[in-house]
Parts: sequence; C-alpha cells; structure tokens
Amino acid sequence: MNIEQSVSQLQGTHSDLWETWLDAIFLTSREGIILHVNQSALTLLQAEGPKQLLGRSILDFLPAEEHALANERRSRLRQGLSVHNILEGHFITCQGRRIKTIRSVAPGQFAGQPVLQTVVRDISEHEQMQLSLRQLEENFAKVFRTSPDSITIASMSDGRILEVNESFTRLTGYRAEEVIGKSAVGLELWRFPEHRQHLLLRLQRGLPMRDIEVQICTRAGDFRSCSVSFEQIDFAGEDCLIAIARDITERVHIRQQLSERLAQEQLLSRISTLLAKTPSTRLKQAIDSALASIGQFMQVEHVWLIEFDFQSASRSMTHEWAAPGRAPVLPHFQNVSFDAYPWLIKHTLHGKHIVITDPQLLPPEAADVRAYLEKAEISTLLGITLFSAGQPYGVVGLFAAQSPTDGGEHWLQQLHLVAQVIANALIRKRDDAARRVSEERYALAAHGATDGIWDWDLKAGTLYLSSRLRDILCLHRQGEVVAQQTILDFIHPDDIASYQTTLKAHLKGRTTLFQVEFRVLDDTGQLRWVLSRGLGLRDHSERVYRMAGSVVDITVRKQTEEELSRHREQLEALVRERTQELADAQQELLRQERLAAIGQLTATVSHELRNPLGTISSSFAAVRGLVRFPDTRMIRAFERIERNIQRCTNIIEQLLSYARSTAPARAPVNLDAWLRERVGEHVVPDDIRLQLELACGAIVAVDSQRLGQALDNVMVNACQAMQESQASQKIVRISSCSTGQNAEIQITDTGPGIPLDHQAKVFEPLFSTKSFGVGLGLPLVKQVLEQHGGDVILASEPGQGTCVTLRLPLG
Repeated sequence: MNIEQSVSQLQGTHSDLWETWLDAIFLTSREGIILHVNQSALTLLQAEGPKQLLGRSILDFLPAEEHALANERRSRLRQGLSVHNILEGHFITCQGRRIKTIRSVAPGQFAGQPVLQTVVRDISEHEQMQLSLRQLEENFAKVFRTSPDSITIASMSDGRILEVNESFTRLTGYRAEEVIGKSAVGLELWRFPEHRQHLLLRLQRGLPMRDIEVQICTRAGDFRSCSVSFEQIDFAGEDCLIAIARDITERVHIRQQLSERLAQEQLLSRISTLLAKTPSTRLKQAIDSALASIGQFMQVEHVWLIEFDFQSASRSMTHEWAAPGRAPVLPHFQNVSFDAYPWLIKHTLHGKHIVITDPQLLPPEAADVRAYLEKAEISTLLGITLFSAGQPYGVVGLFAAQSPTDGGEHWLQQLHLVAQVIANALIRKRDDAARRVSEERYALAAHGATDGIWDWDLKAGTLYLSSRLRDILCLHRQGEVVAQQTILDFIHPDDIASYQTTLKAHLKGRTTLFQVEFRVLDDTGQLRWVLSRGLGLRDHSERVYRMAGSVVDITVRKQTEEELSRHREQLEALVRERTQELADAQQELLRQERLAAIGQLTATVSHELRNPLGTISSSFAAVRGLVRFPDTRMIRAFERIERNIQRCTNIIEQLLSYARSTAPARAPVNLDAWLRERVGEHVVPDDIRLQLELACGAIVAVDSQRLGQALDNVMVNACQAMQESQASQKIVRISSCSTGQNAEIQITDTGPGIPLDHQAKVFEPLFSTKSFGVGLGLPLVKQVLEQHGGDVILASEPGQGTCVTLRLPLG
C-alpha cells in the first residue's frame, strides 16, 4: 500500500481504525502545530504520550535542512496548489535519534477545522536489510576469493564450470580462465572416474555429501588427496553445484605413517614379548622366529644377526632369515677369516651404522665388499652395531635386492628399533650367565667365610641365612630360609627399636649402608654382641626389593670396649677429683695471700694512721673549744672534719676486723628482738622509709657484735644505693624467717640494683664501685656469716633493686 492510498483511507475510516493504523499520522494546523496523533506516531517519535507532542510544531521533529521544503509544501497546500505527494526525508525522535522516512501531506478536516494530514512510514529497517544483503553478498565474494579451500561452482545441467577461486588454482595448477566454461570430466581432474559417478548417484538420491575423500589429478600430473563437500545452490538464476575441496594430502600421508607405525609397534611388541618370555637357554629359536617376522614385515630378502667377540676373534652365535627362494648368505662369512672385509670391521668398531644402497658408490678400500654384493645380487646392505659397556658385540642387519628411494633412512629407523629389542634379549642372556657365575662365587664365599651371610627378598618376605650366620645367631633349629620377622625373636628387646629404626632409614634411602649393632641370646642364655651390615638394591622407583649383607660376632670387642670404658671413667673421675683439689688449693692459696696482704696493710695502716688520727682528733676538739661563737661556715667545716675523722677510724676498724678473722663469741639471742633493737639504733636518712617484717621466732647462737657489724654494712650499702635511686618511693625492708634448718635475714632495697658484671666481684676484698669505699663491706659480711656456719646470698636486678640474704644455721 502506498502513501496516497493511506491518506485516502484515513479520510474516510472510523476513528478506531485511524488509531490502530500502522503508519504514523499527524494532524496539524495549517501553521504546522500538532493537533492530534495516533499510536504509531508516538512509537515513531519514541514519545511517552500525546502531551509530549501536542501543541508543538511538526518542524521540531524535522532536521533543520528540511524545514524550508516543509514550509514550502505547507504554503502551496494552503494556496490550493498541488505538491509532490510522496517525500523521502528524516524525522528526529524525542531522544534525538535520526530515522529515515517517507511521508505524504494532504489537506483535510478535524473537528470542523481545516487541517493538514501527514502520514509517515519508517523505512530505516528496510534500508538496513538492503545494506545487510549487499554486505552479505560482498562477504560471500570475499570468502569465495580468500578461502583456503578450493571452491568450484558448476552447472547442474551440463557440468560446465562457472566459477573457481584462487585456492582451486593452487590445488590443481589450472588458472580460472583455463577451466571456466569447461567440464571437469574433460579436464580429467578425477584420478578415479568411478568416484565421480558414485557422487552423482548419491546426488540423484538426495543423500548428504559431506567430507568425501577423493583423489584428483593436478596439471603437473601429481595426485592430491582431498576432502570434498557438495551442495546445490542457485547461482545467477541457474541450478548449480558448489564443491568445496580441502587438500588433505599431508593428513593422508600422516595417517598412512601412523598405520605403518602401529603395525611396527605391534611387531615390536610381539618380538619383545617373545624374547622376554623365552628362557636364555632357548633364546636361539626365539631370535630366529623374530628375524622371520622382521623380514616379512620389511619385505626384504635377508635379515641376520652376528654376535662376536673382538678380543678372542670369535663369533659366538649367528642367525639369519632368508626369503623363500633365497639362499642363506651368512655361511659365506663364517668360512672366511675374522679380519676379512676390513672396511666393514672398521665401521663396526667405531660404532657407525653400515649403510650401502648402491655398491657402485663404495670407496676403493671397500672393493671386496662391493664384489661380494654384486655377486650375490644385493643392492642394499644395512647394519646396526650392538654395544655393551662401550664395546661392540654384534650386528643386526639386512640385505635387499632393491635400492630404497629414501637412501635407506626408513629401513634404518625400523632396523634400529628392532636392534634395541634384540640387544635387550642378548644382554639378558649375558646377564643370566654372569649371574650364574656370581651365584656360584657367592655360594663358595658364603660357605667359606667366617662372617655370617644373609639375603632378604622383600617381595617374598623371606630371609636367607648362611650356616655360619645361624651359628652366630644360635638358630640351629632354623632352616636356610626363614620369615624376615623371625630375626626379631632373637634380638634383645632393648635393641629391637634401634634395629628397626636403622633398617627403616636405609629402606627409605636416608643411609647409603645399613649398619647396626645389637645383642642376641645364645642357647646358654648368654648375651652376645653382633654387627650387621647390608646394602639394598632399588628398582626404578627407588624402592628396595632386595637386601644382602653380613653379620659378625663382636662380643669380644664389646667386652674390651666396656673394660676400656670403665678404666676411662675411673681415670676421668680421678682426674676430675685431682683437678678440683688443685683448684680448691689454688683458691685457698689466693685467699691466704690476699688475707696476708690485707693483714700487712692493716698493721701498717693501724700503726701509721691511728696515732696521727688521735692527735688530729684531740687537736680538733681543742680548736673547737676555743671557738665560742662559730658562724654557719665554721660549723659546717667542723662537721666535715668530724665526719672524715670518723670515716678514717671506721676504715681502720674494718681492716682490723677483717684481718683478725677470729672465731665468733656466740651467745643465744632471740633473733627478731635482736634485729628490732639493732635496726632501731641505725640512723636512716629522712627520705628513706624503713620497714620491719620479723617472723623468725627462733633463738640463734650468734656473735652479736660481729653479726651487728655485718648487718650495719648491708644497711649502709642499701641506704647509699637509695641515695642514687630516682624511684618515687625509697624503701629498705628488713625481714626474718625460719626455713627448715636455717634462719634468714633479708635486707631489700628499691635502689638501682647492681650491674650484672659486678655481681660476681662484690664479695672480693678491696673491690668497690664507690669513690670513697675500700671494698671490705660485703667481704666482711661474707666472712662473718661463714664464721657462723652460714652464708650470704645476693640477688639483684639492674633497675629493680637488691636483696641480700644472711643465712644462719639453727641449733
């Protein structure tokens, strides 16, 4: 239906039909103001409702470049002039999207008023379909030209080729102009014409033709394998057949190689199984059968094996298979000397493959080989040298009457695989022979050895024990082969764990050699020491499947070691005792020397200083008596003089007290009462708080004067330490308690503590960290406590304070 018909129908139809009309309809005033729209107009402009359009100019929905033409058409219609009824243009939606349309405008009536009726149709989708169709045609043309597969379009009626692509030219060698208009039959593209007839029959029956494998002839005369698919199409109005061919020549070649490789693998599997299952004593028949299978598979005239020993210049075994109608050739080689054909011998010794595909190309030094091959009508000789431990011991080879096209490479690869299988069988045969010799030697060694021999088969769980080992382990009632767990019944219970731990470590590969000493009980109930050594054999997964070793009786050695150990311990104890005695003597000597030095110093100081101090003291008292009204400075000077005179007197008294070292004059005292009285006499600085916690409640025999001097020294040290402390609370706590056989007095301060490197030296005479001390305070304390049969204990933590414990014996 065209736009004119739409307008004509619109003027005479019912309003319901007008509202459901598929084309958009706009009723506008003669000035272009929208008065009414149908539902299709709302959809076209993507309006939410009529209110979004009514009252607006229709020019609001036209692009600016179309406004002039719209105004001109509206003006002509108002004047009653005719206009071109169908106009192609664009509308702008409420969202601003530009769409292509065709529209028609005609005068009419609406509610008794003259209006212009505009009918609009969206043609953007139709144009998009046309564009997509053109793009599809262009894409098909591109695919047709660039496809890696060969594409041919031929007429169904007469088979003429209508079109080919470039891949067709690469595949067949024919250019497009050479084949278009001609029949494929005339070009003889089919290697097998019956294949084409078969495909035509399938086409007539309507059967699918997908991925059909055919062979075609190229212009150069080569044959290519292709996978072809056919489909009927309409091409330029004519029924045609499109053929898509993919070159699978390489794939077919690989498939043939895989098929051949599979057959080769099956052959190797049969040969391997045959040679593996055949005992070495009957290996000759198995090798003859294997050579026959190889010759028939490779389709050659002769396959042979020569085993030799260059050192003894002998051939130990020869095998040959000859095709029916061919005479054996190895008898000829067996009848000539071992050093004949030196060129072949040289190749074999150097481990080179023997590759002869044309006897005429052999070097002059191989003239004897060339003469023999020509006489025997042999064109190809291939040989693989077999090696063991770096030495050649045989050759596997073949003779063929024809020369291979690839220089024998394919045959050589197959022969190499076969040679490996045969080599394994020959090595197994040699290993079996060597094992038999080794077993004989082992049996002789086990029979004649003084050590016991054992052999453990882990898979079977059995343990072989030689007769000597059964004697050592006192297993006279056991046979040569026992269960492995049997050995545990004869090991001392205390040694079983060590034995099993050592064994497990070796089985897990943690040790290179199994070695353990343990005890066994003999028939008389006596313990005997034995040493067992062994080594495990491991499979490809490093698991031990067999262990063997020896056991030797070491009882005498152990007894000797124990005797030596006892002597060594006695000697070491004696050395330690003598060393301690020497150390004690050295300490006592040092102490006596120190005391002697202190005594001599004390005598000197007492003699040289006491008299001057007495004169100074009396003179100071006289001078002080003469000053009746001293001022503040003089009073302070007098106090300093008096303190220093007393300090010197105290130093002399400490030296004399320490040097005298007389026995204490003990008397029983109530320790708590004595402490309370003694501490009460002590003057403590005002900023230090003194705490008493007396809970001993015991009577102790002490020298009150000397113990009081020791207590005073400790309290003086505590108070002096507190003067250096920055603690907010300065406390000296004196406590007493009874602990079993001792009474203890503890003096604890909250001072800065004693540095760790000084704590071991504080009881040494003359050691002091103070500028005004002589270092006899704590040594005197220790001396007094030791004279009472007690001791002194120091506990100090830098920054945490110090605790001195005076321990006295009770009773």
